[in-house]
Amino acid sequence: MGVGLGRFILPLLLAACTPDAPPTHSPGLRLPEHYVGNLGGMAVRIPAHCIELVEYDGDPRIGEARSTPAPPRDFRSRLRSFGLTSHFPEMTCPPLKDTPQRSGKAPGKPDPNQVYIGINAGEIYPRAGALAADRNAQVVINSLQHPGPYWFANYERLPGQTFGLDAYVVTGQDPKTGQPARDSLDTDEVFIHLQPTGQADTFISCNKGRPPAGQARCQMRTGMEPAAEVRLNISFPQSLLPHWQDIRQGAAALISSFKAEHSSTARRIDHDTNRPNNTRAASLRSPS
Repeated sequence: MGVGLGRFILPLLLAACTPDAPPTHSPGLRLPEHYVGNLGGMAVRIPAHCIELVEYDGDPRIGEARSTPAPPRDFRSRLRSFGLTSHFPEMTCPPLKDTPQRSGKAPGKPDPNQVYIGINAGEIYPRAGALAADRNAQVVINSLQHPGPYWFANYERLPGQTFGLDAYVVTGQDPKTGQPARDSLDTDEVFIHLQPTGQADTFISCNKGRPPAGQARCQMRTGMEPAAEVRLNISFPQSLLPHWQDIRQGAAALISSFKAEHSSTARRIDHDTNRPNNTRAASLRSPS
């Protein structure tokens, strides 16, 4: 990603796990058959081959060593984050045989229809909750009237709409080249979807890729509220931007498909493991 707005506001998980270089598990690592937990208030049972980089509340961060054994997990264990790779238009979990973490094979050439979904929940669920996308949108919208000190973060709105989205490009000139900033490889295009209330529920930032083989990609930030307190961070090729609604709905449906509706254990989730703890944890985090 260039030095555009996405550099500052896109989640670290998604930035670290783009489909161009998807992380893999060690071929010798024995994975569980399923991960279970409380995902934003929703009891889930997720096939282990579907997801990667799984973290629960209280786990060490990426790069940190675990000092104590991982506790047993049940439907009250709050999931913090994970990632999964899907494919448009199916938007399903990949078959077991196709997952690099199970096969031990290195990923091949990037799939032009590959979609990567990153999840934020639990103690890293944004403080703004369902309004997090609107907070991102307001940074861009406010720059129209109140430009900031960074040339790559000041936008102008394009006339009309693009695929049902309000479109914004960086205004002015690239100080390094003297060319229009909107054409710079170091700037992102932004697309915002507004609800009838005027608040944004979807924020999309698209880079331009880098030659010779760079693929322009978009990062979508949206949520699953009120079904679950889950933030979706979705990466997809810019060529799929016309299908952003199908991608958003497909990602939410895929995550919802992991719900463990028929488990008696799932019905025992204590509400104290959901919103109240999220609220307390949120006070320790910086704003999204």
